[in-house]
Amino acid sequence: MCDFQTIKTYAWGAAVLGYLYRNLCTSTDYKTPSCGGFTLLLQLWAWERFPTILSSPFPPIPPACPVGLRWSNTATKISMSDDIKFYRKFFDRLTRKSIIWQPYPPLEQMPEDCTQGIRIWGSVIPLLSLCICEWHQPDRVMRQFGYQQPVPNPPMTPAHVHALTLRGKTDDDWTTILSPALEHWANRYAYHFAPTSPQVGLLGPNSEYMRWYRRKGKLYIDPDEVKDSIVISSYSRKLACGKHHQVGAAAT
Repeated sequence: MCDFQTIKTYAWGAAVLGYLYRNLCTSTDYKTPSCGGFTLLLQLWAWERFPTILSSPFPPIPPACPVGLRWSNTATKISMSDDIKFYRKFFDRLTRKSIIWQPYPPLEQMPEDCTQGIRIWGSVIPLLSLCICEWHQPDRVMRQFGYQQPVPNPPMTPAHVHALTLRGKTDDDWTTILSPALEHWANRYAYHFAPTSPQVGLLGPNSEYMRWYRRKGKLYIDPDEVKDSIVISSYSRKLACGKHHQVGAAAT
């Protein structure tokens, strides 16, 4: 950190995002009361995609300014809760129409400052910072780029590096431990996702992706919602079975 000529060449954006990803993963544990990392970035991301969080309409983007600057004079007026349990319930009750799937303008309408990094933010790559190795996988969220979302490949993060910490590893050489990820990063421009056809409207409930999502996805993140859904599902199955027996008896 003493050589400013060297550290200015580091991928600080990747390091910050990787650290936030690691904290987001940790905060999915029901027992975790809060989330660390650069949460302001997460906050801006959420405001742009989930307008029902806000108690006021979207403010305009100042000319020739970053998108996030639109919130500089209005953020203090937004009604929010600091309780992570509140947001777990909130997101569990969102509908598809509550989400802005493509929050930013088409690429050709965006300022050059936003698009000059397209080759990197469209690549499936590791985000590295010492012991942190989290994967950036834009191929799993292609709706935000205006493309159709195919069934994605499995998550990339290797299990043996996902839980690494710095504790007790003062003499470890991270360039050796994370050498496969570093090699992938060195060839990062070769891993840009392949564009698909433009997405028009919402995905059909019987589309290939939605069928896959229902098999693999989690309907709820709040444990209370999970319990309620299990009770309701069990009751619905029993009710359906009861009706089936009644119909069968009547037919007999």
